[in-house]
Amino acid sequence: MKYTIMWDFDGTIADTTDLIIESYQKTFKHFFGFELEKEKILGVFSLPMRESFLALGFEDGIIDKLLDYYRQYHESVFAYKIKAYPGARETIEELAKDGIVQAIVTSRRRRTTYEGIKYIGISEFIQEVICSEDVINTKPDPEPIEKALEKTNSDRKNSFMIGDSQYDQMAANRANVKFLGALWGPRPENLYQDKNSFLIKNFKEVKDFVFCYNNKIL
Repeated sequence: MKYTIMWDFDGTIADTTDLIIESYQKTFKHFFGFELEKEKILGVFSLPMRESFLALGFEDGIIDKLLDYYRQYHESVFAYKIKAYPGARETIEELAKDGIVQAIVTSRRRRTTYEGIKYIGISEFIQEVICSEDVINTKPDPEPIEKALEKTNSDRKNSFMIGDSQYDQMAANRANVKFLGALWGPRPENLYQDKNSFLIKNFKEVKDFVFCYNNKIL
């Protein structure tokens, strides 16, 4: 039986929390001369960038300028500030050796997603990557997950999404795949457990669910 894991990237595989907050703050400081409270920024994590600025209360007319500055700064420092969560690469490699099909499903743009995948050293273990440019509707819409399932020819009954945000969980529920909530991400309080969602504390538990408890969750 073929099992498929779809990974979120930021906050799940890659610890980019400080970098993302720094990129927002640099943008606000440049345009407005102030920084926002960290909690407000954390509140829009995992949203597409345009939506995040709207959610923070900025008018649509200035968002293109904010996006351009944010992306220019973020991409200029991304390569040497990104880091993997402990155990991420090792777990992904082990799962690949055990025959698990793996995909990345992220709202991040393609350029830095592929750069991050390469830097962390997991390119050879990932069969498919779905980024914001690959879909019309990003998470929490199920479209990115549906596209990953299609591209990997996977059965949703034997597939699940691993992510750190409520948007990952909502997308998984709408796509009718099981969800593993990564409690090591920046906002674990937004995740909940139910009959189709399970909360995990570390990467070892990913393998536990796939190989020890798959009859229960898949």
